[in-house]
Amino acid sequence: SIDCAAHKEMCLQIWLEDAALVFDLLDCAPPVCAELVQPRSLDEIRPGGLGVHFMRSIMDEVIFAEPPQGFGNRLRMVKRLRKGASTHGA
Repeated sequence: SIDCAAHKEMCLQIWLEDAALVFDLLDCAPPVCAELVQPRSLDEIRPGGLGVHFMRSIMDEVIFAEPPQGFGNRLRMVKRLRKGASTHGA
């Protein structure tokens, strides 16, 4: 068990699942409301604030999932590999 409050830790897990790369980013911040996490308008010309836009543009799935005990947030991003590719069999 990780004591996030004491260590302010983050954890990045990456694995291959059904011809897709899956990224789980866990942090110790207070839980976010997924519905409020929206990209800003690209018409607003100013530095910063484009992370959500880039994540949703690059990844096939971006999900705020239930974090395991001891963490505040889990961001899961999935990037499918080539169509028809499989990690099973040879």
